[in-house]
Amino acid sequence: YNSKAKYLENKVEKLFKQKLKHGKVYKNLKFTDESGEIDILIILEEYVLIFECKSTKFKEAGKRGD
Repeated sequence: YNSKAKYLENKVEKLFKQKLKHGKVYKNLKFTDESGEIDILIILEEYVLIFECKSTKFKEAGKRGD
């Protein structure tokens, strides 16, 4: 977990908290079995938005959805 990743997650969290006044924004939620985490989760009325923040370049296979 590097400083670039932390910066990105903090920036995304701040942006959504500023823009979505009525939404609830959560950061770095761990799964109960500790198999992973959700970087940003937003609850906005009847919607749930999940964001995985990436601070590195995407590989070509990732861009294609492989």
